Formats: sequence, C-alpha cells, structure tokens
Amino acid sequence: MNAPLGDDLLPSPSKELPDLLKLSIQAAQLTFPALHYAGRLLSESATINDCHLQLIARDDAGHHLPEWILDLEFYTAGTQLSLMIERSEQPEYPILWQGQNAIWMDAETGIKVDRPAGGEPLEWLARRLMKKLSDHVVND
Repeated sequence: MNAPLGDDLLPSPSKELPDLLKLSIQAAQLTFPALHYAGRLLSESATINDCHLQLIARDDAGHHLPEWILDLEFYTAGTQLSLMIERSEQPEYPILWQGQNAIWMDAETGIKVDRPAGGEPLEWLARRLMKKLSDHVVND
C-alpha cells in the first residue's frame, strides 16, 4: 500500500517555491487534472539552465502514485532550452526529450523509439512547460 505524502515534499504551488518548480507543478496539474502534485528540487540549481526536479503525484486520499512520479531535467545546450522527462519509478518506460521537437528514447540505450502508449500527455506537459518558460523569459 502506498504511504501518504511525507513532510520532505514541497506542497502544491506557493510563494516559497522556486519559480521553475512552481511552473512545473502548475503545468502538471493542468495536464493531469485527476492527480495532485507536489515537488522537490533534486539539484542545487533552480534555473532553467541546469535544474533537476521531481514531481510526485498523489491521489485524492494523499497516497503516492509511484507510476506518476516524474523527473524533469531542464538544461541549455548553446542557446537551446531542453527538457527531459523520465518516469523514475518505471525504468523501462522511454525518456522524453523535448527541444524543438519531442523525441522518445529508450531509457537504457538512448536509441530513438516510437512514442509509447500513454506518452501523449507527457508530450503535452513538455510542450506546456516549454511554452510557459519561453513566455516567462520573453516577459522578464
């Protein structure tokens, strides 16, 4: 049985959270409205140039949903912002790389693969985040 959320997780968006984490939680909530997300930074950096964070899903009763834990890694290569999304509790599930286009990769080999079953919402999340981040950068 899944345990309720622990105190080490940051709650849904609040002013204490770094902006990138807030944007990510909000985008996940919009993309997966039946789930409730919290998050935490996994890296020391909270900037879009180099940040690794984790979004933890729970149900209405507050129980973890390990299959919906998402690791997001934001980084820039040159001037190109990229995002990788991985289902950390499902190592066999392909990794989504989002730059100008969405590319799915085998999690073990890194070889390009077709979009997996259920992958479309993760692409929506990636596009939503890239759009929010580009709007955020343009408006700053």
